Amino acid sequence: MNNNTFVLVLAILDHHMCDRTGRIYPIAGVIDSPDFKHDKDITTGLWGVLWGKISAGSSWVSAEEDSIWIVIKTEVGGLIKIDEKNGIVKFQKGEVLFKGNQETTPRFIINHRNDIRELLQPDASRIKYSDLAGSVTESFGVDNHVVNKGFAGRCTTRGLNSHAVTMGDKSSSVAREDSSHAINLGEDGNAVATGNMANAVAVNFGSRARSTGLMSKAVAVNDHSTVVSTGSESMAVGLGIDSRGSAGEEGILILAYLDRKGRKRIATGYVGKDIEKHIVYRCEDGRFKKVI
Repeated sequence: MNNNTFVLVLAILDHHMCDRTGRIYPIAGVIDSPDFKHDKDITTGLWGVLWGKISAGSSWVSAEEDSIWIVIKTEVGGLIKIDEKNGIVKFQKGEVLFKGNQETTPRFIINHRNDIRELLQPDASRIKYSDLAGSVTESFGVDNHVVNKGFAGRCTTRGLNSHAVTMGDKSSSVAREDSSHAINLGEDGNAVATGNMANAVAVNFGSRARSTGLMSKAVAVNDHSTVVSTGSESMAVGLGIDSRGSAGEEGILILAYLDRKGRKRIATGYVGKDIEKHIVYRCEDGRFKKVI
């Protein structure tokens, strides 16, 4: 390789080190494709995801539990763009720099995107963890536990005895304080617990749950729903249309809804006056209705 500018390409292989076309890749070192053709057919060349930037659910990749993720360095000038939206590129030869899994491989790419010795593209420095496929797991503190099974998932714990679980693609869970818990089971969701003994749970697609006070609870269980709770005397807020939410004792619930003219409006309910504590509500035309 005599070109002085390179990129990193992610290739996701099965446990036999084969790609979807049956081509076998080495664990490390130089790899070449003797049958290479300058076209967009992935059966006649090496191929992968440029910088590992691809959307969850893409038909180009399948991340099984025993998948092997490798990083290949190759010349910029030798790339053929197959699918620009998903970052799929084809090339003739390269060098395998790293072999790992969906957690360790994105960390390698981030750590090496500014490596001057590899003479990588200057724009590589702008790549963030959130751009990459793969799972990122971080744990800071004592007796913390993290579980991350989502494609392009993020999972972080901070504080004593905190727990975070992420199971959905492109979703994240963050537990930031002592004895806090964040669980995200939905795709493209977010669960954040930032208070001591706080809990946040987001279950379905695009849901958001955030709990920010002592012993607070926030649970989002429907697509695109949003709830926020801040503990006893808490406030739960759902600003997405068709949101669901509940509040604790002496708490307040705020939900968005559409009026009869299709305009977005906000309704406020007080526990003990407009709503009952710990009951899940939705809002229709400014009125809170129990979700059976």
